[in-house]
Amino acid sequence: MTCSSVMNRQPVTLRAGDTIADAVAAMRGSQHKAIPVVDGQGCYLGLFNFHALLGLLLPKVVTVESGLRDLSFASDMEDSLREKLKELLGRPVKDYLEREVTLIHPDMPLMEAVLLLYKANNTLPVVERDGGKLVGMLSPWDVLDCLEGKQHAC
Repeated sequence: MTCSSVMNRQPVTLRAGDTIADAVAAMRGSQHKAIPVVDGQGCYLGLFNFHALLGLLLPKVVTVESGLRDLSFASDMEDSLREKLKELLGRPVKDYLEREVTLIHPDMPLMEAVLLLYKANNTLPVVERDGGKLVGMLSPWDVLDCLEGKQHAC
């Protein structure tokens, strides 16, 4: 069995020019933490994920590798977070893509894809080997649905 028989063939996607507000709406509507971003031809560009959004809201000093580990002294900063979010919502997602994401290919054996899902701890894009077109997304839920017989292809 390969990824193409299990993947979501119609994932929610964003375009490079879409805003962070568009991404938040897409994540809310789909309940996905990561949304693939594609160009006009459907080629995969990267993922916009919720983790990146949270990182943009935080002060830089806590997001760097050896930065602060505790922000308990800043407990009354909700207004600051609201303002930062307002500033970010109009920016294009293309500026904040996670590009170093493990890619899965449609012909990849399911067992290999399960290992990659485990290592990534996230939903992964399924991309054609030639041309880079996004053809689906594979989530742990897709795999479980297949194994439990909730998808007829398994």
